[in-house]
Amino acid sequence: MLSRMMDTIERYSKFENMLPEEFENIDFNELLQIHEEIKTISKEDLDNLKNIIAKNNKSIDFEQYRDIEFLIKKGFYNANDPSQGLDQFYCAHWYMSSFTLEMLSHTISTLPDSLLEFYKIYKDTNASLFDRKSNFNRFVRTWHDIYGYKINIQNTIYQYYDLFVRAINEIDPKRKETPYHAAKSDSSPEGLIAAVKELILLGNRGRVEGFALLRSVVEIHLTRSLFNLNDIPKYNGKKVVAATNYLPSVNAICRSIDRLKLESEFHTDIIKRIYDWGSIISHRGFQTDEYITWFIRDVIIQICSLFTVNLRQHKEKILNDLITCGQIKIINK
Repeated sequence: MLSRMMDTIERYSKFENMLPEEFENIDFNELLQIHEEIKTISKEDLDNLKNIIAKNNKSIDFEQYRDIEFLIKKGFYNANDPSQGLDQFYCAHWYMSSFTLEMLSHTISTLPDSLLEFYKIYKDTNASLFDRKSNFNRFVRTWHDIYGYKINIQNTIYQYYDLFVRAINEIDPKRKETPYHAAKSDSSPEGLIAAVKELILLGNRGRVEGFALLRSVVEIHLTRSLFNLNDIPKYNGKKVVAATNYLPSVNAICRSIDRLKLESEFHTDIIKRIYDWGSIISHRGFQTDEYITWFIRDVIIQICSLFTVNLRQHKEKILNDLITCGQIKIINK
């Protein structure tokens, strides 16, 4: 039995092209009901995959996918990894799409209360002009978000279904299930012009270009937080400069952290994989799906936050290592 997830797409259709005066006749509680249904179907599909894995004597343990480090390794392989089958790859990406689908369907279910409240104040002739104007803008922005989430959810459902089908076909070679999309075309670079969240929620061609920007998020956060000396009293009045032509790259910083045996604290393997794949996607013009951009965006937020926390204890050690390796110098401003 294939996934029932595709059946949920039509249920979201009623929430498009609505007029404000129609709101009172629309049951927005159905969004939460769809979210619960998506969770149920995801659980059904997980159980189905586990059964197919068991019947084919494959060693894929979805409990391990709860470990973000393990999940990223399976979904973002690199040249140094031991060989792995496409079954592991597709299962990892299906797991990410399932997580993303539950996250997006929950978020959209929380927005109608704010939407209706903003619209109510905007329509209230007794409210001040300032309140009416500001709430009108909030209403428009929230409605834009709802529509953007709806588009992302529907596209993610297609991606979820295709990953589920491809995983089944790889686990059981006798299965010849047909994915919704037979193939995908690569994209053009025009979309790399705005913030990742805005790109995704716009619902247009730019929504699939956000992944490449996530690489810049990693680079800017790591280099600025590490090379900012304001929080180290002994370096007051000093700055970091490159010992050669350029400041160390993200991979060079990660290698320094690895040399200090701090890789598990900073999760450098995750950082390197996401950073390297960001480069591949950007320079080869590959198209990325919504589910993976949302998922990795959430991972990067967590990783960058953790990086900042760990720098409080280890920044000087990392800087000293980079100095010893001849990659940076600390000089007077």
